[in-house]
Amino acid sequence: MASSSTQKPSSSSAPTSKCNFDVFLSFRGEDTRYSFTDHLFVNLERMGINTFRDNKLERGGEIAQELLRTIEGSRFSIIVFSERYADSKWCLDELTKIMECKKEMDHVVLPVFYHVDPSDVRKQTGSFGKAFAKHGTTVDEEKVKRWRAAMTEASSLSGWHVIKDHEYESKHIDEILEVIHKRLGPKHLHVDGDIVGMDSRLEELKSLINSQLHDILLVGIYGTGGIGKTTIAKFVYNEIQCEFNGASFLENVKESFKKGCQLQLQQQLLHGIMGQKIELSNINDGINIIKNGLGSKKILIVIDDVDNLEQLRSLLGSRNWFGAGTTIIVTTRDQQLLRCYGADVTYEVKKLDDAEAIQLFNKHAFKQNALKEDYVKLSKCMVDYAQGLPLALKVLGSSLHGMTIDEWKSASDKLKNNPKKEINDVLRISYDMLDGSEKKVFLDIACFFEGEDKAFVSKILDGCDLYATCNIRVLFDKCLITISDNMIQMHNLIRQMGWAIVREEYPEDPSKWSRLWNSKDIYDAFSGRKGMKNIETISLDLSKFKKMQSTPEVFAKMKRVFSKMKKLRLLKVYYSDRYSLLRKKNKMCLPKDFEFPSNLRYLHWEGLKSLPSNFHGENLIAINLKSSNIKELWEGDKCLAELKFLDMSDSQQLMKIPKFSSMPKLETLNLKGCTSFCNLHLSVGTFHEMKFLRKLNFSGARIKELPSNIGYLESLEFLDISYCLNFEKFPEIQGNMKCLKTLNLGNTAIKELPGSIGCLEALQALDLKNTAIKELPDGIGCLEALQTLDLCNTAIKELPDSIGYLEALQVLYLKNTAIKELPDIIGCLEALQILYLDNTAIKELPDSIGCLEALQILHLDNTAIKELPDSIGCLEALQTLSVYGCSNLEKFPEIQRNMRNLRNLFVGRTAIKELPCSIGHLMGLENLDLENCKNLSGLPSSIYGLKYLWGLSLNGCSNVETFSEIMVDMEHLQYLYLSGMVITKLPSSIECLKNLSFLELTNCENLVTLPNSIGNLTCLRYLYVRNCSKLHKLPDNLRSLQHCLKILDLAGCNLMEGAIPNDLWCLSSLESLDVSENHIRCIPDGIIQLSNLMELHMNHCPMLEEIPELPSSLRVINAHGCPCLETLLSDPTHLFWSYLLNCFKSYTEYFGYNRDLYFPRIQITIPGSSGIPEWIRDKSTGCEVRIELPENWYKDDSFLGFALFFHYLPLDNDDNDDNDYGYESSISFADQPEETLPLRLLPNNCRTYDIGGLLDREVNEIYKEVGTSDPALYVFYFPEIAIPEKYRSRQWNNFKACLNYSFQCGNNRAFKVKSCGIQLIYAKAQDHHQKRSRHHPTEDHPHHKRSRHA
Repeated sequence: MASSSTQKPSSSSAPTSKCNFDVFLSFRGEDTRYSFTDHLFVNLERMGINTFRDNKLERGGEIAQELLRTIEGSRFSIIVFSERYADSKWCLDELTKIMECKKEMDHVVLPVFYHVDPSDVRKQTGSFGKAFAKHGTTVDEEKVKRWRAAMTEASSLSGWHVIKDHEYESKHIDEILEVIHKRLGPKHLHVDGDIVGMDSRLEELKSLINSQLHDILLVGIYGTGGIGKTTIAKFVYNEIQCEFNGASFLENVKESFKKGCQLQLQQQLLHGIMGQKIELSNINDGINIIKNGLGSKKILIVIDDVDNLEQLRSLLGSRNWFGAGTTIIVTTRDQQLLRCYGADVTYEVKKLDDAEAIQLFNKHAFKQNALKEDYVKLSKCMVDYAQGLPLALKVLGSSLHGMTIDEWKSASDKLKNNPKKEINDVLRISYDMLDGSEKKVFLDIACFFEGEDKAFVSKILDGCDLYATCNIRVLFDKCLITISDNMIQMHNLIRQMGWAIVREEYPEDPSKWSRLWNSKDIYDAFSGRKGMKNIETISLDLSKFKKMQSTPEVFAKMKRVFSKMKKLRLLKVYYSDRYSLLRKKNKMCLPKDFEFPSNLRYLHWEGLKSLPSNFHGENLIAINLKSSNIKELWEGDKCLAELKFLDMSDSQQLMKIPKFSSMPKLETLNLKGCTSFCNLHLSVGTFHEMKFLRKLNFSGARIKELPSNIGYLESLEFLDISYCLNFEKFPEIQGNMKCLKTLNLGNTAIKELPGSIGCLEALQALDLKNTAIKELPDGIGCLEALQTLDLCNTAIKELPDSIGYLEALQVLYLKNTAIKELPDIIGCLEALQILYLDNTAIKELPDSIGCLEALQILHLDNTAIKELPDSIGCLEALQTLSVYGCSNLEKFPEIQRNMRNLRNLFVGRTAIKELPCSIGHLMGLENLDLENCKNLSGLPSSIYGLKYLWGLSLNGCSNVETFSEIMVDMEHLQYLYLSGMVITKLPSSIECLKNLSFLELTNCENLVTLPNSIGNLTCLRYLYVRNCSKLHKLPDNLRSLQHCLKILDLAGCNLMEGAIPNDLWCLSSLESLDVSENHIRCIPDGIIQLSNLMELHMNHCPMLEEIPELPSSLRVINAHGCPCLETLLSDPTHLFWSYLLNCFKSYTEYFGYNRDLYFPRIQITIPGSSGIPEWIRDKSTGCEVRIELPENWYKDDSFLGFALFFHYLPLDNDDNDDNDYGYESSISFADQPEETLPLRLLPNNCRTYDIGGLLDREVNEIYKEVGTSDPALYVFYFPEIAIPEKYRSRQWNNFKACLNYSFQCGNNRAFKVKSCGIQLIYAKAQDHHQKRSRHHPTEDHPHHKRSRHA
């Protein structure tokens, strides 16, 4: 008879049919209800073991069906055989059911013989025999037999014999508890089933835990709200709790403390560890029990969501209170809290990567892992918005589930200014924990400084009395910001939360906000003509300013209120689009008497023509006027006593800056790209007074020399004079430049270094590349801190022996120098990690090269070296060895076993005939490049034992006739390049390359077949078999690559009609297909199934005469040199043009959610003998065409964009083809200058292809075959939605496209645009010719010719 779970037992309990219990107690109430069974039940309950005990005092009749179901729903049954147990028919029915469950349901039965002889139970003698004799007279014989059989079987099991007055019953009860506890195993915490990306994070955290040797380990898990700290803590808890004597997980501690539930948390902690309920009267009692009662136990404790050190102290006290082997895990948003408590290991939970984020979003938005095709673009927008935050992905996905596409679009637009409350509430918790100055710094970063250099931001905010160094650290510790490469970053959703905080008090009135960052809000605020007295920061991106043509008007409005904005501290007017800045810089002129507020600390204004005459700036800490037209900052003497940063970079008219004495605290001066600045002496005065100057950048300026007293800049750390083409001499160093760390003299006219260069004791980086320096002074050896020395492309012929004294040198670049040999003393550079000797005259390496114990990268490309010294085998740290292009190298040395760190071996274009078998010793090798080793006859079998090999290139190894069978799984190999080999087939064992992603077989002219096993390469993404002219047939099982293959190149394979298997159309992941130069008559109808296909190339298919319906996903269609299509495609009613309309619509929708102006447009190449189609209404000779836009074009939802047609013809012999190539589109209104719009095109080359390789350089050769002179018609689609918002008004009424861009067919580039046309595209085909502008442009433009309406 069994119990209720952890509830108090009821004297009349009746189980429900849904009960699920760990243990069912079967007992005779009259014998043991108030003794043994009660003690056993109470102890089971204290252990947290869910136990059922039937508390009915009276029984009669048949056993209740609900009780039988309870037995079925229990994992264990404990049968307490007592003296009168068999008297009860009810007990015997329970017993029979229990034994049935044991047989059928893996039910565990534990017998207890309480004050009875086990043999009496087993044989039914004694009191049990009397009971059964009595039952024989009143109960059915078959039922009695079942009772007897059940009792015999149960009593034969191993159990406990409790002998009366012989030993303590508690001993048996403890043993029973231990058995059940062990067999039940640990109780796992519930974790949602939709977790994504947990395996890698769990393994990473577990490896950190296992790597520690502490007796008591404290692990801290930290990260921003909603990132998954609690989830990963639960996973770890579930995985490792079985290793401990007790475990407890305290969730949401912060909230429990807020509610005053500290006592309950202590009780929960003790209950989880000790297995029994402990009632505490106060917190001190709990602390004492924890301190004194757990010292001998190895336990696991998780304290989740802590935000205060006192919470840990009241729950855990000191780590010394726990037994050896104890692990304590704490999750928090505050990294500083972990440091204060002394965490041994800290783990930051990272955001999900793109693939993981998409998977999690799909689970909630579509209740499946795969994307719905129609929602791909919208889903990507949502995933981008969430930026890998699991909470956001779940909330967004769930909120969009079941919605239509239009509802998704509306929700996406809403999110731009109205973030989800569920997300914001979680993120805001961290903000609410900040004090006043910390909140101000947070909002300054969210609205102004995100993405800026930490040191720069700190200096400015310190000048605002905001204790930046301390407060930025607090924000970092609380995971509100991250710092990467010293740049302050903020998650997009946290940033949006900051914006919402600024808006919340006056949501409709930006003039009352404390900070402005949105161009529209800024325009509205200034248009309101209010005082704007609360504004502290303004960040205006003019690239996104919709009212661009009204900029002077806006600045005039600024003028009226700027001087009254007493709180304005930070002002930034800039262009995020640098192209816009270059076009606008001549027009940025402030109104007369414009006045900046006196409280301003930071002025950043790009493209200014001049500063106002009343400019003072006494309180300014930083001035950034990059890309200005300013010639001189100001006239007369002004003192900028607080100025630390002055940036005038790319101000090409700047000739003079204020004397340094007027800026005594200046730390950084940036004059990079100031091409008119040439006379430094007149500008700077003396350097003696500049005690704080740390950084000088004159790169690209016209200075010829530096003042001789530059050596007195004792604080200078960075000096850049690179690309100062007239700079010839670096002065002798006077004074003490004790802090200079970086000196860049590259690309100057300098011919020698001063002998005093050795005085730069702190110098870490010296750049002399592309100079006329012929030798280094002996003083170079005195640069004890030098880490990087770049001498590339200099005239240096030898290194001085003093080079050996550079004990800190880590990087030495000697590429393209005249050096013939390295001095033996090179072996003294014990810190050297990188050595580049490419394209030098070196013929051999000194044996001392083996002494470079730290050397990791050694490049000897294109040298005359004939052999490598044996000592190279001593380079145990070497990771990359490149002898590419060493044509005299015939033999590769035997590999030493101590070169286990070598990852990359590049031996291409050498004369080696074989690799040593010892290549197998390179157990860590990842990339092996043997490209164009023409003498190589084969590979040693040991190469297949390189289990970490990631890339292998045999391109152009024309003497290797077979690719050997692969006898082992090379699970890491992803890239295999076999182009230009003479192999006839691949081995079927290619399937052993389970993770192969890239397979290139281009120009394998003898290749006859591909093995069917290639279909087993389920990770293969790229397959190139171009110009395999004997390959007439493809494998039949391509279908199995349907979820992986993205690019398939079949060009030039002599494929005949019907040679393309139907399986190809099942490749749903395919993005690019090339069937050019084959003998096919038509593209099969199955191509419509390739829903992700973006590129289709079918150039020079002489028999191709039909194109079926195409997927709307296509962005590139090339069919140049297909004469049979000429007449077909000149017909405007042909379905091909309808297919294109579907592509235009699809692209327009995609662009609406991926507004990248530089994303390639749709482009099509088709036969062009007939020129611009007759039905194109707006035409022009030459390469430029213009069209007047219809009224309200920007409001017409059916207007999709522009189709641009360019007709290419072969050049006549006397045509001059020396013009620059380019392409652009533009928009204009009235007599105003045109505004250029980017027109991004992909290279339009047919019969041209490249062959890839492992090296990112000229190894990727471009092959240009014999071209043709077939005319071509080039068609581009420019979507209307790509026109920026600032041009979307009736004023902008002209659109022009210009293409002066060469078309190339193989080695024939002799094509030029002869004529062009433009067509407005509407969602309905019949609208293309009906919706026109107010009057046709050809009436006013003499170069336009009107064609007949088709």
